[in-house]
Amino acid sequence: MKVHEPMTFATDCGLAAWCAWLGYLLSSGAPSLHPEVINWWIGGFAATAIAAAAGAVHHGLGHALAPAVNRACWRLALLSLVATGRCLAQVAVLTAFSGNALDNATLVCWCVAAFLVVAAMRTDRFAAAICAYGLGEVALLVAAFAMRAHHPPGHLAWIAAAFVASVIAVAVQRSQRGFGQRFNHNDIYHVIQAAALGFFYLAATA
Repeated sequence: MKVHEPMTFATDCGLAAWCAWLGYLLSSGAPSLHPEVINWWIGGFAATAIAAAAGAVHHGLGHALAPAVNRACWRLALLSLVATGRCLAQVAVLTAFSGNALDNATLVCWCVAAFLVVAAMRTDRFAAAICAYGLGEVALLVAAFAMRAHHPPGHLAWIAAAFVASVIAVAVQRSQRGFGQRFNHNDIYHVIQAAALGFFYLAATA
């Protein structure tokens, strides 16, 4: 079976493996003082790995699949990115809130995630999933800044680095500018996002 977009397929597969590895490292690391937070971090890496794997199938093998199967793979990628954003948002609220405020913030996060799921399914557009992912990152950055006195300096620094890298990745992807057919805008996006996820891992372990 011929791969339609070989470099996009390869970078998506690499991103999926990288995210799965980072999630495994977190799950098998030393016991944390905040296991619930770590579990949401692991969920974020797992969801991103699923999104990348589904994207690899869509971009590389979608032409050989039944249209309904290919569309299902694409929607799985979108929903998985929404799930990633939801996980990041929950890390944020667990970092910043407690008691009733935590319950209320969690409810808001679920409502926003539900809205973005509907938006992603109705539009089938990558922008809807990126919006969910971006909102989770913004929430995480704001929470890390607000609670910076309660965490090591590296925590905020790594989250900020991840946020900046993600912004650059999205800007490149939306510009649709790359290095020709052999390494296009999606491929560059995957590589930069791999770096951003590495920064998130360092934030989770800081």
